[in-house]
Amino acid sequence: MMAKDFNPLPVWEDMLRDLNPVRDAERLANSVLDPATATADECWELIWTKPLFANTRVEFGEKAVRKLRPIMSGAWRDWGLNGGAFTISHLGGRNQRDSFNISGHRASDIDGLGIARHRLLAIQGGSVLLRSLIAVSPEHPAKAFCDLDRGAMVAHILKLAGRGWGHITAFHLLTDFGLAVKPDMHLVRAVKATGLLRDLTERNVPSLKDALLINDTVDQLGRQIFGQGFDSSNRRYLDKILMELSRQGLLGKINHKEIA
Repeated sequence: MMAKDFNPLPVWEDMLRDLNPVRDAERLANSVLDPATATADECWELIWTKPLFANTRVEFGEKAVRKLRPIMSGAWRDWGLNGGAFTISHLGGRNQRDSFNISGHRASDIDGLGIARHRLLAIQGGSVLLRSLIAVSPEHPAKAFCDLDRGAMVAHILKLAGRGWGHITAFHLLTDFGLAVKPDMHLVRAVKATGLLRDLTERNVPSLKDALLINDTVDQLGRQIFGQGFDSSNRRYLDKILMELSRQGLLGKINHKEIA
């Protein structure tokens, strides 16, 4: 762990200053959605995109989002329901196309976009998740998350969303609510290389235990940097800065003499 009185953030920001990530981090910090006040449609905009980024490159996920976006507004209302626009079921086996059955009046249009069917199933799981949350809190579906610890948040998401939602995807959703950081490959490398968690085993997909440890450690750093004012926007900002230090290949340039 870093020395208690050392604030590495200005150093990291300077390393990224000539790149877009600092501005992107500021934009993301300003766009955090408050789960206590978010509407169903606002929650859906965060939920449906998440399975498109699981286990793939960011640019591939963004391409899939662009393809689906024109038809996703309000799709949570009927995806997966009889008579709805689109329903997909897993017939067994792995994730080959013939392992899924699709139906609905927009099934052929949606399937024709070339999105992997297992991702469409996970998006459908996201609609089930949202409808389940709405049944408890109609006006602000994600409000209940505020009263849960992170482990319980993740478990709740996985239980409701089902197949295609792993704990990293759940953390990704919580990250956009400002409730967590997404402990993907880049964040694992960053917290290890910066000295935040020197003994962390480097894995592309950390265990749930390590993912929770990474989140707690980033929170500790956040409180060290921002003090008692550390909040969801600060957390989202740190998530992006740490991720980009790895993604931009800058971890080797960190001055480890400044790290206790």
